[in-house]
Amino acid sequence: MTITVTVVGDHVVWDATTIDDPTARSVLDLYYDLPKSRHADVESLRERFDATGIPIVVKDGSVTRAATPTEIRHGRSPRADHR
Repeated sequence: MTITVTVVGDHVVWDATTIDDPTARSVLDLYYDLPKSRHADVESLRERFDATGIPIVVKDGSVTRAATPTEIRHGRSPRADHR
């Protein structure tokens, strides 16, 4: 599954692609349900995603790694990951 989040003007654009797999579809459903969901905090949302068994990761240059709690809560500073 690949999810890319970008900002275009005043809008946040989420682009998600996945294989046709039941687990991948359930994770994608979690994203689609986000606007309808109410969570007490970021931690409870992260726990909901962890329950799927698929970690939240980021691509850091050529390395894919687990996202830190700060990255999950606040995102990452813009920088040149493609060198």
